[in-house]
Amino acid sequence: MRELKLSTGLKQETFLSQCEIYYQPIMHAKDKTIFCMEALLYWRHPELGLIHSDELFNYIEKHDKTNLAAEWLIKNACQQFMRWQSVGFSPAMLGLSLSIRQLKNTQFVYRISQILQGCDFKPECLLLSMEEKFSETEFAEVEKGFNILKYLHVKLAVNHFGSGLFSIQDLKQYAVNYLRLDAAIICDLEQNEKTIELIRSIHLLAQSLSMQLIIQGVDTEKQMEMLSALGCDLVQGYFVGMPLPEKEVVTS
Repeated sequence: MRELKLSTGLKQETFLSQCEIYYQPIMHAKDKTIFCMEALLYWRHPELGLIHSDELFNYIEKHDKTNLAAEWLIKNACQQFMRWQSVGFSPAMLGLSLSIRQLKNTQFVYRISQILQGCDFKPECLLLSMEEKFSETEFAEVEKGFNILKYLHVKLAVNHFGSGLFSIQDLKQYAVNYLRLDAAIICDLEQNEKTIELIRSIHLLAQSLSMQLIIQGVDTEKQMEMLSALGCDLVQGYFVGMPLPEKEVVTS
């Protein structure tokens, strides 16, 4: 019944009017300032309540509404980012997630450019995280989309690095700026010396390739202190900050 209600709701014209954006910070571990606010799409379903981003996008993909929802999210998040700046809240970046399959569609990539221009939003302040399993897609199919985003100076990241099918070999082809280390990798950080050495090695790899590492899943102050000591400055997780609706971001 849940799947039926969600699928039926997605087909209705009122779907986007029921959507909300939540924001989760990515923070500098050293001085605890906010580097990026990541925008997450939630759905306030009239019967089922708040549908979280991960579940929502599973249904969106099934019903071929990925680009429609992504355009709505980009436009509204960019407008909110500009409003924050007008009241003195100025994170360096706005973060959004896309499927790499969307980059096959150059019209969609051009549409991103049009939305940014219409919002008077600086492309270099946009951080797009790729959610796809990279090895399932030939580089040639998405190379043009990547090149357009690079030309616009949009920053690119690999999400859940270390747990998916994106390999070290892929780093030679995909010119990304950030590697977002999967949260599962640091879950035993405080107890496992091998985890510490693994993170140290990945951090050095990222540095050697002129990339920055973002550690996801930071849930304790001890984890943050250890990561900072390892030189990992960009962190995200429930200790750093939970996803908040846009109206609570500035007040919190």
